Amino acid sequence: MRPNWLLAIDIGNSFTHCGLFREKNLIIEMRWPTREKIKEGNNCFSYLVKKADEVIIASVVAKKGEELKNLIRGNYRKKVYSLKDDLETGLKISYGSKESPLGEDRIAGASAVAFHYRKDGIIVDLGTATTISAVTKEGKFLGGLIAPGILSALSFLKKAERLRPFSSYFLMNRPLRKIPPPYLAQDTENGIRNGIYLFLKSFLEGTIKKIKLEMPQRSFTTFLTGGLSFLLSPILEGIDIIDPFLNLRGLCMIYYLNKIRR
Repeated sequence: MRPNWLLAIDIGNSFTHCGLFREKNLIIEMRWPTREKIKEGNNCFSYLVKKADEVIIASVVAKKGEELKNLIRGNYRKKVYSLKDDLETGLKISYGSKESPLGEDRIAGASAVAFHYRKDGIIVDLGTATTISAVTKEGKFLGGLIAPGILSALSFLKKAERLRPFSSYFLMNRPLRKIPPPYLAQDTENGIRNGIYLFLKSFLEGTIKKIKLEMPQRSFTTFLTGGLSFLLSPILEGIDIIDPFLNLRGLCMIYYLNKIRR
């Protein structure tokens, strides 16, 4: 029997991320800035869409989700599923309201933890915003929080004219390294370096510890995902699994759940 090929697309506020699955195995992925309109002539994207039998989309930017759905349906004649189409997710969610529901990206991530990894999990997603979510392996969404994104938080420092010569510390374009104490610096450059290091490490590790204290009496696995996950993982303690493709895996699980029920 010919294997099934699925293209999963996760449209975030900053980046759109897509992955081609052969059955439930991720084969190739690509990403591009969400603000940029993907065109039919994009060779990489065209290859992925043409290779896929069907497509599933999650989007936190409604307009971009509709644009991409219409492009794929109109130009490539592919069947497109969307989390906005009331797909069954397998999750038990009592979060938010009709006017402000749980974000589709967080639904996808929770589905991956519960049904791909089959674990009780705490998900730390380092994207445009920093989100933390908790879900059980039975698919019960326990809740979460939303904090400023790492790059957004650091962007305020770049506005200070005196600190601009040290702007390379704000870019987050390479993995961070652990910095040993002492942390009280004697110059501006090391003061910025140490301050950013402790801010990120203390904020994320401290928040994770507090969330773990609220979890039921069972062992929760901590997942790190999002565009900055590989860059910050070297300095963070308490992370069990690093998976930048978590949302894509969750969309794949949702697709197969609905395929079984069709």
